[in-house]
Amino acid sequence: MDAYDTYNLFWEAVCKLHRYGFWVHYCSLDGGSQNRSFLKIHFLQNPRIDRFLIPHVLDPTLTVAFIMDIKHDFKKIRNGLLNSYNSPTAKKRLALNERLILWSQWKEAYNFDITDNPMRIHHKLTEEHFELDTSSKMRNKLAEDVLDVNMLNLMQAYQASLGAVGRELDSTVLLLKNTSTLIKIFSDPRPIKTVADIRLQRLSECANFFHGWEKWVEKQSDSSNEKKRMLLSDECRDDVLSGIIGFHGMVVNRLEHSKHGYIIPGNVNSDAVENLFCQHRTKVNGANSNPTYSQYRKDTNTIIMGQTSKHCNKRNGNTETLPLKALPLNVYTGESLRKKKKN
Repeated sequence: MDAYDTYNLFWEAVCKLHRYGFWVHYCSLDGGSQNRSFLKIHFLQNPRIDRFLIPHVLDPTLTVAFIMDIKHDFKKIRNGLLNSYNSPTAKKRLALNERLILWSQWKEAYNFDITDNPMRIHHKLTEEHFELDTSSKMRNKLAEDVLDVNMLNLMQAYQASLGAVGRELDSTVLLLKNTSTLIKIFSDPRPIKTVADIRLQRLSECANFFHGWEKWVEKQSDSSNEKKRMLLSDECRDDVLSGIIGFHGMVVNRLEHSKHGYIIPGNVNSDAVENLFCQHRTKVNGANSNPTYSQYRKDTNTIIMGQTSKHCNKRNGNTETLPLKALPLNVYTGESLRKKKKN
């Protein structure tokens, strides 16, 4: 589907949702090229200048934020690191403040943790995080594990063990401080109820870090190709800043128009929709990637009904059935779908 087709369908859906009392305040996208083109259609200039916000079609006092799914952004950052090596033929040779940021530094920290360190700092880190194939590269958890606060603590411990040589890891630690902050905020179930929330300030600091990285590279006297190797890809940086700046602007706008409103940062992602699609593809119709309306309707009911959770107490054999998380779709037509046989 082309970007302009998506544009028409998106705003048609926004208007139809409004008829039933639903307001759309942000659009979450993954990093596909069609989605990136769809985003740019809405802006006459660089989306960063408008903070990835546009006036709402149905009420210009409100805004719609275009946010690249932050969970996908973590994978893109990890994939950028995965290609960063100190080699003239390497795709990336990330650098900041005269220090290199290399994937080998993550491997060295992991080896330090499992061999030299008497007590492991990052218990979740395994060989699977470094020996990545096409399937494992798609797993959000593997990307977050090498960018979160546990990885930061491990890298700082490894840096301290190197003594004076550890200064070579200064930029790597600085990157991990910002990625761990992003992961912590966008996994937080606590609501943001005021624009004075410290987490919004932390997001601004993370955005300034990525802006500062770009400005430092621009000042270098290297060739344009070498400068590109020093940075994450243009798409990755734009997507990360969309997730940070777009979310920040959406929160500020919503809280200014709703005195008692709040936003839970841990819910601003595409996980729920992707999980639903995954269940459609795997649990119900197998490899059927193009189901009919009737199949999709029945499959959705099956998935919703399957959300009933049970808690089993093995000691006394009692089973407590919790209420449904959602009600099934009402598909009754008011009349029988089968003709009654005459006696």
